[in-house]
Amino acid sequence: MVNAATLTSAQLSTKALAAAGQFRAIALWLNEPLIPQGIYVQVRQHKQIGCLLIVAEFERPPEAKRLTQYICHLIWQLNSPLIEGIHLMARPVGQVKTAWKHRVRVMTPALRERLAEQQGKGQRSPMPPEIGHKHPRPLPPMGIGSHHLKNLRAFMLTGSAVAAFVFGCLVEVVLSNR
Repeated sequence: MVNAATLTSAQLSTKALAAAGQFRAIALWLNEPLIPQGIYVQVRQHKQIGCLLIVAEFERPPEAKRLTQYICHLIWQLNSPLIEGIHLMARPVGQVKTAWKHRVRVMTPALRERLAEQQGKGQRSPMPPEIGHKHPRPLPPMGIGSHHLKNLRAFMLTGSAVAAFVFGCLVEVVLSNR
């Protein structure tokens, strides 16, 4: 485990570069404690902005939960406002097929501060005002009761049926007189 109190100047500069988002520095930061365990990490840009794609290759299968937690802890120690999460894929060395994968959001204090500033400058709610606040449903006019509306709807629906019946009768009368 990497302890901030015992870091050398080279490790501090690696940590600073990794916190700035440089993939090689992040890979070096992660590989230093993992290589003795037989785990090798590659870091790439994920298609989602702010997310890292971390490919971990292992000689013997590690416990997925412990490795994920440890990598998340190392990323959290960077305290980078640029890194929002990781997509961790693990596979045996030399294999193409992924043994397992996890997606984790890493909420560092620096990221939390950046998100709070963004919300403070913009809207209070992440939802747009049209969606965030429900408008009351308009009430029907006071003069018309619900039974009047039901009768009006019944006449509208049956009126076309009655008109079709009358028209059909007239056509029959006209055709029978020929």
